[in-house]
Amino acid sequence: MQFSSKFATAIHILLYLEQYQDEEKVTSEVLADTTGVNPVNIRKILTDLKRSDLVKTRAGVGGSYLAQRPEEIDLEEVFMAVEDPRPALFRMHEHPNENCPVGRSIKFVLDKR
Repeated sequence: MQFSSKFATAIHILLYLEQYQDEEKVTSEVLADTTGVNPVNIRKILTDLKRSDLVKTRAGVGGSYLAQRPEEIDLEEVFMAVEDPRPALFRMHEHPNENCPVGRSIKFVLDKR
C-alpha cells in the first residue's frame, strides 16, 4: 500500500512550526520554501491539520502555529489528519458520462468491490 507525501510534508510543517513559530510569521509561502512543496498544497495540508486541531492560524495577520505542545502530538493523529486511512486500490475517473448506463453505474459497482 502506498500513500502520498502529505504525511511527511505535514511532519515537516509541524517541526518547522515548533522551531520557528515564535521567531517569524510562518506563512504557506515560508513553508513552501522549506518543504519544496507548492504553497497551494501547503495550504491544503494546513487546512487538514487545522481541522484536526493540530495547528492554528492567525486571522488577519496570517501565519500558523502549533495548537498543542509537541509532546502531545501523536504521529498517528498527524497521519489521520492528512491521509485517507483506507486509500483506494485505484482511482476512479472523475466524470463518467451519466447518460451512459455503464458510466452512471461504474463508480457504485467498483466502490463496493
